[in-house]
Amino acid sequence: MARPKGALIDGRQLRSRREQRGMTQDQLAMEAGLTRSVVQKAERGGPLSPTTIQALARAVGSVGSSLALSEDWGRHAEEEVVSPFKPESLPKIGTVWRQTRELLYQMPPPILQSLALRNLARVVPVFSPKSAEATGHFRELMAAVSCARDALAVAWGSTGRSPTSEEMAQHADACFCAAGYTRSCRYEEDTHGADAAFAVAISAARVLESIITHRRDEGRQGADYWRAMEFGTSASHAAGHASVYLTIEDAFIRAATLDTHDLRNAADPGAILRAPLWEGGEAPAALRLFMNRFLRDSCFPHEARRTWNQWVRRGFQAPDGH
Repeated sequence: MARPKGALIDGRQLRSRREQRGMTQDQLAMEAGLTRSVVQKAERGGPLSPTTIQALARAVGSVGSSLALSEDWGRHAEEEVVSPFKPESLPKIGTVWRQTRELLYQMPPPILQSLALRNLARVVPVFSPKSAEATGHFRELMAAVSCARDALAVAWGSTGRSPTSEEMAQHADACFCAAGYTRSCRYEEDTHGADAAFAVAISAARVLESIITHRRDEGRQGADYWRAMEFGTSASHAAGHASVYLTIEDAFIRAATLDTHDLRNAADPGAILRAPLWEGGEAPAALRLFMNRFLRDSCFPHEARRTWNQWVRRGFQAPDGH
């Protein structure tokens, strides 16, 4: 399949300029002669055609070239999450994640999102920062996971403040930037490691997009409802890919399958969301060894290790227990 052509743009700058002018996404789309979905794609970073970038730039009083980042879409194509590993060496998605889309689509979005988020949180250390810049992206990913957890916890009845859709959109943007960073050959000498990190970042962005889109649906079960379902399913599949890198896919599948059953049948799904991430409060040995190796690297933040260990052993919840 041919990859999409176009340039990546600075989505944060575009959103900032739109908000400075007091415009909604719909208003910007009307001003630029585009659709809202194109504006949403632009604020996620593209890719977009030069004509579309120029139209958006004129609408927000900017210069097109100041928004465009790169025409090298080939290394950033989001479609790579479908098969991020070399087919001759590692399993493809069908063997990693055995839950069919038909089964996943039987779950309402909050349950699907809770499942996807727990799947992501299990493998988020696979991002494995190895430079100061990568450390910044990893902290953004951890913050994105916490943001999504807080939103879902409130949805399931916990007390506390739920993040706004705008806040979650900002975290999703940071996740897409993290995904783009991993496509650089400087990220990891191990190609599969870079692919796994890419899958983690995409999974985080998709979980947040699923929550945002479902909120927008407002119970109508329209197009946004089904987009939320697709984003949640995609997030679980991407997390499954990351599990293959460390050969922990069997443990991952078992944990995800147990979550699927418990979330669908529990009287209080919020309790399942908050439960320890790995069965028995113990991560698979390969993942523990991986964490120990990178903990010795000054680029791996120790506070992230402590937070993740709490999620594994004590429960996937904020320090105050909410």
